[in-house]
Amino acid sequence: MKNTPIIIAIICGLLCVNIQAPVEDDYYPFRDIIENYYLHYYEYPNSVSEIIQFTEYCLTVDTNYFPSPEKKTIQSKILPRLNNRNIQIINNDNFGILQNNDTLFYFKKYLFSPCEIDLFIGDSVQEYYAFYSKFSKPRFFDEVGHAIIPSEKDIDFQNDLIKFTEQQTRINGIPFRHYMNGKDTIPVFLFLEYELGKGLRDFCDKKKNLNKTYYQPLDSLCNKFCSNNKITRIIFSSLDYQ
Repeated sequence: MKNTPIIIAIICGLLCVNIQAPVEDDYYPFRDIIENYYLHYYEYPNSVSEIIQFTEYCLTVDTNYFPSPEKKTIQSKILPRLNNRNIQIINNDNFGILQNNDTLFYFKKYLFSPCEIDLFIGDSVQEYYAFYSKFSKPRFFDEVGHAIIPSEKDIDFQNDLIKFTEQQTRINGIPFRHYMNGKDTIPVFLFLEYELGKGLRDFCDKKKNLNKTYYQPLDSLCNKFCSNNKITRIIFSSLDYQ
C-alpha cells in the first residue's frame, strides 16, 4: 500500500462514430449532442424536451462540449428544428430523431457505460485508463434530475475524495480490488451513486453490499457535500474496496 496516494490520485480524471445518413452535414452536431447527453447521464434521452434542456444548458456554461462553429449551427438550426411538435424519438436498440417520419438523425448505440469497465481489464493499461478517464469526473444532478456542470465543484469534490481515501486507507488499510500488469498494480474502479434520501450505493449493481468500514463514512461525506452545494445526486468513481 506504499503507492496508495499515487494510485488514489488517478481518481482525478477528465470528463468529457457512427452516424447513419444524416439529412445534411449541418446535422453532424446531433452526434455531439447525443454523445454528451449519454456521457453525462449514462443513458439516452427519452424525449425531445430532455435533449433541448440539456443542450441549452450546455451552451450557457463553459463546457467546451461544442466548438464555436458548431455552437452557431446548434443555436440557429438544430434547436429550432427540435422545437417542433412533429419530432419523434426512437430509443430501442438504436437511437433516432424523426420529423414527420423523415429521419433527421440515426445513431447506432455504440457508447460504453462505466459499468463495462471490467471488459478492459487485461487489455493495455493505456486503453484501460483511457476508458476510465471518460467517466472519472463526477456527475452532479439537481432535485429534478437535470445535470449540473460546475467545474469548481468537480475539483472540490475530487479533492475531498482523495483526502478521504488516503485517510481511510492509512487508518484501516482496506484492500482494494486490483490486477497485475507486469510488476504494476492496476486498481479496479467502482462507480457509485449517492442520492439524498437514498444514500450511497453501487451505480451498476444497486443490490450490492458495500464495505461499511470505508463506504459508510463516504456516505456521510457525500451527504455533507450535497447539502452544502444544493446537489441531489452524484455519480462518481472510487477504488473498489473489498
